[in-house]
Amino acid sequence: MRVGPVALHALMAAAWCAAVDEWDAYCDTSSYYGDEAIAAIVAGTSTLSLAEKHQVLHDLVKANFTSIPYTSNATDVWDALRDIDEDPENANNVLLLYSRRSEPKGAQATPAGWNREHIWPKSFGVGHDGVDMSDIVNLMPADETVNAERGNRYFAGCLADDSSTERPGSAEAPETASCYDGDAWEPPPSMKGDVARVLFYMSIRYNGMGEENVEDLQLSDCPCKYANTMGRLSDLLLWHDADPVDDAEVTRNTAVCSRYQHNRNPFVDHPSLVSQLFDAPESCTSCRLCEGDPYSDGQCQGSEPPPATPIGAPTSPPSEVGQCSGLKAGDVLVVGVQSDAPDDISLVPMVDLSEGTQFMVTDNGFDGSDDHFRVNEGTITFTVPSGGVSAGQVIHYQQGSTGSGWSSAGQFDPSTSGDSLLVYSGDGCFIYGLTYASEGWIADPSQVSTSKESGLPPSLAEMNVALPQEKHMVFHGSREGTVTEIQGAISDPSQWSSNSDSRLDFNSYFNDPFTVEAAQSAAPSADPSGTPVSRNHASMQCNKGSLPGSDTPALFACSPFRADGATMQMPFGALCCSPLWASPSSQWASGTRCGGACGMLARLCGTT
Repeated sequence: MRVGPVALHALMAAAWCAAVDEWDAYCDTSSYYGDEAIAAIVAGTSTLSLAEKHQVLHDLVKANFTSIPYTSNATDVWDALRDIDEDPENANNVLLLYSRRSEPKGAQATPAGWNREHIWPKSFGVGHDGVDMSDIVNLMPADETVNAERGNRYFAGCLADDSSTERPGSAEAPETASCYDGDAWEPPPSMKGDVARVLFYMSIRYNGMGEENVEDLQLSDCPCKYANTMGRLSDLLLWHDADPVDDAEVTRNTAVCSRYQHNRNPFVDHPSLVSQLFDAPESCTSCRLCEGDPYSDGQCQGSEPPPATPIGAPTSPPSEVGQCSGLKAGDVLVVGVQSDAPDDISLVPMVDLSEGTQFMVTDNGFDGSDDHFRVNEGTITFTVPSGGVSAGQVIHYQQGSTGSGWSSAGQFDPSTSGDSLLVYSGDGCFIYGLTYASEGWIADPSQVSTSKESGLPPSLAEMNVALPQEKHMVFHGSREGTVTEIQGAISDPSQWSSNSDSRLDFNSYFNDPFTVEAAQSAAPSADPSGTPVSRNHASMQCNKGSLPGSDTPALFACSPFRADGATMQMPFGALCCSPLWASPSSQWASGTRCGGACGMLARLCGTT
């Protein structure tokens, strides 16, 4: 029998309605919690252990879980948030999490608009490749600026007598606060309970078992000390009581289940479950600021101890005395950083790296202390694979990916609102530094007070670059030259491009390796006539001559850096000038500021 268009549409509509009715029935609370074991937990009569209760509720919220794409041409997270977070007083708008502002739905992903906030942040255990990335219980619309300012901070109540407390935490969110040296974030009072119940749900939903790219998420009073741990649990418990569930939260919970994800947040439907599933953590005021020895076994976890994976500390304190047995300053350089999801970092070695060699990259700030680093963020480690890595071959890291030599510990997640990266070696020597924090390197490392700040280790005085605060930064200078030339170019901010709008595919951009020319140390000719010696390297010739008005021999470098292609002589010795800075009308420039070019020419031409 042939079915006409009208009849076909009617059949499709009937099928869709049947599916909707099926999920509406499933998501009804009376049936969703109808299992005997679940009903007993809800009623408070269960004889199961704490761990068994966790498992029962985990099985419940995972049973029919349907993950929707984070970004897609089909229904994705953007679509879901426009629906479930719609402003009840304006169907064209969404309500923003921290600012509580009503914002047009069409202003998504715009600088003055809204984006998607992970309440349990990606850097505290939520990955880029697992189903937790797009779990819409954990996602809400947020003002883009406020989202960046919250960054990857954990949640905590900010004390009025804490000198680091800032109210508001963001000018766009007047009821927020930041505190504990910039490590913690306090949401507005009307959303504190909502935030707490989202985090309770996440710790039940994701236990690291049976799903790819999903970690065991834990709650603690010391979230910065352990991998995949969020908090501050004692404050979340207080917020849950102080800001009880309201009708809007119940409505959202039902919409998540019936229209998209097909699971509910049990702590919204049955708030009494919180006291059954989460014991108050043991008091540990020394951990309140997440400071101290990250390897200590302090009493900082709740009744379900988080995995004892210390984070944020180097394998040994980086050296400031230059006694490096392996990699040293300038041997591995950062050539690209993208701080929005997923984070990308590209690095290039100036020396051949043998199999098993390790170096680390951390976004923990350098504070000059005995342990050298703050311990509130994380570290990634690159172990050179079989066959080694040749000098000039670009090494890529992308957040959320392991393998290809990379491993991670802690909350390594460079902030979109400014941060600093330090590269150091497996035997504890600083190698390179890059900052794109608005304040640059902090002159006195002991004054480093927030997660975005860092001092510059003295051993990296010549091996670092300070860039503008942007999300995407890439070196665009020449990829050919001696080690010294390439180091100097990469450390020159003018040879970088920065923006916050367009991402690059670093794998394609750095498809061709750098050409690192072998260094040579031939002595110059003794002929003082100025005739070029038999040494030509990187478009420079080394010449002998005398300073005008003097019989004192001096070494000259002749370089075709003039815009018109002409050459000019610049003295090296008593006077030293970089060809990039010297006056085109003079053979030399007395008093001209000379930088790395002097050292470069000294190694290139030898000494007189």
